[in-house]
Amino acid sequence: MSEPLPNTVSMVDVAEEIATIETCLSVPSRFAGDPGGILRNRGMNPFLGWQTPPASLRVYRLRDVVLDRSLMVLLKDGRVIAETNYLHPETVIATAQIHPGRLVRLDSGYTVAPCFDHWHTNYYHWMAHTVPTVHAILRRHPAGDIRLALPALHSWQRKSLELLGASNLPSIVTEPGAQYLIPVAEYYDFVAGRADFAVSPLSQAAYARMNADVRTAAPRHWRIYIDRGGQTNRRLLNEPALLTRLRQRGFHAVRPEQLGLEEQIALFKGAALVVGQLGAGLANIAFCQTGSVLYELVPDHHANSCFLALALQGSLEYWADVFPTGVAGGDHTSAWTANIDIDHVIARIDELEPLIPRRT
Repeated sequence: MSEPLPNTVSMVDVAEEIATIETCLSVPSRFAGDPGGILRNRGMNPFLGWQTPPASLRVYRLRDVVLDRSLMVLLKDGRVIAETNYLHPETVIATAQIHPGRLVRLDSGYTVAPCFDHWHTNYYHWMAHTVPTVHAILRRHPAGDIRLALPALHSWQRKSLELLGASNLPSIVTEPGAQYLIPVAEYYDFVAGRADFAVSPLSQAAYARMNADVRTAAPRHWRIYIDRGGQTNRRLLNEPALLTRLRQRGFHAVRPEQLGLEEQIALFKGAALVVGQLGAGLANIAFCQTGSVLYELVPDHHANSCFLALALQGSLEYWADVFPTGVAGGDHTSAWTANIDIDHVIARIDELEPLIPRRT
């Protein structure tokens, strides 16, 4: 067991109440083409043998805690509650403290639920952390006797709450740099990414709720490629050439960030094959129909299985190939300095073709 970070305290020691929301079982990975084994060069899949970890997802009831809006951690008696730290390094947590001059005291007459992380403007983080949190809150508080602690919302974030049926929940708009003394708080494990690599039925139910009233756009695009040309992180060096080949194969290239939320949901709801690399836009596979195929192009400097977990959660057919990027070491931001093997990508799509569901 790892040593606790300095300046932290555990939820077990400070929570007034701890309740389990759901228990997620370990699920072995399965891949497109199994058990038939129709895909060649199987060793290019970096996730063979991987399985989702088991997870017990909980909600914690707390009293007299301070929300640091910039770090999105809770402090109790001046120390960070360890379970609310989402990927901050030890040096940041060690120096976190309460600043009386920035402290806003909230009313003691209601319960407040922080429901976003410090990367809340990122589409994946909002979908993976905030959406299931809000859905869990709706289940736990059907009478709406709770307030959401939210950031200033973009239009797509407001729409997500509307599709969840949460538009009428009372909320508090928090400000960066401020700290909030919360007399009574509820904190959900989803906020700190505890379900990112799990198969969570509650998360799946949240996406299904959002999906329910969105109609598939016409004409449908059966084959979608997620174009990262508008991004700098993990930018693909020869993506224009790849796009040309994919369009010849009937692919529709899309930059999800240029679409409204309902347009994104409808687009992926109607897709039968999605191709792309790690990025926020891939979170939209949560809206794909059961049996749809995802082919992930994995950069070797950042092989992350979170979208395999999301594919397993949605009962999608999944395959991944890892490609050398020319980037030394590992990080999640560097652009490719080597070309992707376009011929291999096209050949793999040919192999996946028989698995693509035929829909009318």
